[in-house]
Amino acid sequence: MSCNRMENKILPYLDGRLKAGEMRDVEAHLKTCAACLLRVNGFRAVTGLLDELPQIEPSGAFDARVRARVAAEPVKQNWWAVFAPSLRVVFAAAMLLVATVWIGSRLTIC
Repeated sequence: MSCNRMENKILPYLDGRLKAGEMRDVEAHLKTCAACLLRVNGFRAVTGLLDELPQIEPSGAFDARVRARVAAEPVKQNWWAVFAPSLRVVFAAAMLLVATVWIGSRLTIC
């Protein structure tokens, strides 16, 4: 296994989400590659530190406050909203089409 492929397997390896064959491949690579082993041990250390942190429970009103703040945010329209057909735009496009066809039919080609 190459170090590039190993990079995508480190977190699933540490979480135990790899299949048995993949697990063996990763462990075989770690026996021969000091750089990848160092990286895996670094992730293990970070995971251990995160596990030591106390879990904080949000207050009962937290959900309501977050929903209220989200609802208070102004709605942002994307730039595609400009092209949303309104009655005026449809009418103007129809008139332009009629005028183009009428002018085209009036032209004589020499």
